[in-house]
Amino acid sequence: MKKPKSYPYLVENYVKYVNLIFSYKLNGVLDLSDENWLSPSNILLLKNVISEANKKGGYKPPKNEKVKGYLDYITLKRNSVDVVGGETYIPFSRITDSNADSIASKVTGMIGNNLNNDSLQVLKYCIDELLANITEHSQYHNSFIMLQNYPKMNELEFSLMDDGISIPGNFRKYMISFDNDCDSLNMALNGISTKDKNGERGFGLHSVFELLTKGMNGKGVLISGRGILSKQFINDGMEPPIELFRYANDSGEATRFDGCYVAFRVKTDLSPNLYEYLEY
Repeated sequence: MKKPKSYPYLVENYVKYVNLIFSYKLNGVLDLSDENWLSPSNILLLKNVISEANKKGGYKPPKNEKVKGYLDYITLKRNSVDVVGGETYIPFSRITDSNADSIASKVTGMIGNNLNNDSLQVLKYCIDELLANITEHSQYHNSFIMLQNYPKMNELEFSLMDDGISIPGNFRKYMISFDNDCDSLNMALNGISTKDKNGERGFGLHSVFELLTKGMNGKGVLISGRGILSKQFINDGMEPPIELFRYANDSGEATRFDGCYVAFRVKTDLSPNLYEYLEY
């Protein structure tokens, strides 16, 4: 993947993860010793790798005690299906078919103290939709969510991932033609889905990105296979641009995300209208 002058924030987080995994697979050491900040989108990606490296004796935790303490606290033994968080966070938590319907309500109930009803409604709708994509379409074995609210900054960041069939893999299964993994992500975001085989359109993902990037002035990223799609708010009255990044097919195992990963960072001091951005 050709490096631009700068990556969008959430893409930068993913590239950082890929580089850490490259080094881990090459040297057998996951070295976080020099990390002075790890965002929720970093931590969700790294948690299982941290556990694996730690068991093998190849994990170097952050030297920064605050970062290490937060990382330990937010990820410690977090494989439970019971989502238990605090007023401002949902820790690394497992998603299952049986708990998916209740997660969005738990999330908004736990972190909603500084959000108005409009923002809560949008957030709950989007998390519900993303969970449905995982449980109904991904054919996953493992799936996780993490969220952190920053009340003083009026921002919130959350991410979800699964180890399912992936968007390009699902398109191949249903013989939907596309040029490359980025193309499949762009098609999915614009409503092309395997539902089309039944005469339906899959606008859920499109609505989620519209709501969170335009309605909540946010940044979003969708990653599957070797494709990366980024969309983020610029200013009012301007359509958030889509940027595509792609690792080459011969760039190594670490550059391929086997499943799907989605992350957002949004503003929480707004009053978005849910129905303004929905498409059916």
